[in-house]
Amino acid sequence: MPPQPFSSVTLLTHGFQLSPTAPANVAESIAAFIEMAENIARAGGEGVAALYQKTTGRWLVFYNGATSETNVDLESVLASPAMAGKPVVLVSDWFNESDFPTNGFSEAAADALYSALARLNFNVGDNKLFDSPIHLIGHSRGTVVNSEIAQRFGIYAKAVRLR
Repeated sequence: MPPQPFSSVTLLTHGFQLSPTAPANVAESIAAFIEMAENIARAGGEGVAALYQKTTGRWLVFYNGATSETNVDLESVLASPAMAGKPVVLVSDWFNESDFPTNGFSEAAADALYSALARLNFNVGDNKLFDSPIHLIGHSRGTVVNSEIAQRFGIYAKAVRLR
């Protein structure tokens, strides 16, 4: 079996967040997931962790053990040879939508997140992201979102290895 481009790709998806008004800083509201992402990236071999940006559909790096470059688009970091064999940890943001209990919001979040993953995979090139083992970790309603993302992998990227 050929070596994997990244040791793993982990998506952390938070659950229900009561949001009668949008927080000034979503990162503070999901701080436990950001801390978990840093710990996974560090423990897995000084990899990278990034937060999903809903306004752009891209991923902003907040931890980078490989090159120390942060507050940049994840695509540029993943292009670095220093990232070969390192873990990639992604934190979703569906904060505002997570407290709507009606049908469709979890599915819509999954659509947006899967699209962002597919775009990242395409832009990084050579199917590097999707050729790496992928872990989906969700809490509460985040588990439902991840289940929906897994379904999209099963439809659009059947060769992906979900762990």
